[in-house]
Amino acid sequence: MNDRSDGRHGRQSVSGGALSAEAATYFVDADFMRIRPPTLFPAAQVVARLAVPEANLHGVSDANGRAPHLIGVAFDAMGSRVSGAVIQYHVESDGGTGSGFYVEGVDHLLMDSVAVTQDDGTAIPMDRWVTGPNPGTAAIRATPVDGTPDASVLYTRTVSDRVPATLRILSGGEVIRNRPGEIATRVATVELRDEQGDPVTWGRVAAELVDDDKTRSGLATAIRDMDANGRATLEISVACWFWRGGPTKHFHIEIYRPGYRETTTQSIPCELILAGAP
Repeated sequence: MNDRSDGRHGRQSVSGGALSAEAATYFVDADFMRIRPPTLFPAAQVVARLAVPEANLHGVSDANGRAPHLIGVAFDAMGSRVSGAVIQYHVESDGGTGSGFYVEGVDHLLMDSVAVTQDDGTAIPMDRWVTGPNPGTAAIRATPVDGTPDASVLYTRTVSDRVPATLRILSGGEVIRNRPGEIATRVATVELRDEQGDPVTWGRVAAELVDDDKTRSGLATAIRDMDANGRATLEISVACWFWRGGPTKHFHIEIYRPGYRETTTQSIPCELILAGAP
């Protein structure tokens, strides 16, 4: 067996006769035991197929952000899910995007990652796929270490050249009025458009409470994916802090596209009214 360390984060490339002929290379993190050594790995069934939903096979994302996970499910020739199988991920081309796998402590993105299938056969790379700054399409090959020749899958991840530019609240933007100590729930639907006025159908919108008058009220985290029409519906729950006396207090909820907050933020005003008021 030949071991080659790239000197980054204890990550080692291992290849040789200890694995099957199909396994050219996979990665081990010596510090965090990202994968157990082959001698400790129980032999899994041969992976005959990696099933990937079409919506996950090809993904679109904003530049310099997160992209959809590279999810797949491993099956053997009999259609049973395979657990404990090692799946290699290799960037065949980054398409000029500058995208790659992010590992904490490493100062650049990597071109390889690995997964071990869970009990239900699900495989997700141990490193997060992060998009680069340039428009284009990257191609990532997922290959089982012990699999049939047809078991590999090619994912594509596109960095869009379109800019999420405007966000509009279609419903649920009215003032939220609540008494201290109560929980206010609001369903808000928003629409996101690019600089050409076309729907932005990828990525997410988020909601955040901004406590103008320091009421100490709180907001349950609200993040939703865009749908095929460039819309998202968020259920917003605001926990209003106990407070008595004094004038009406104000805070607001900001809904925005992460990474484009300055240009896409819209607000829902909130009032915390005096306890006992009609």
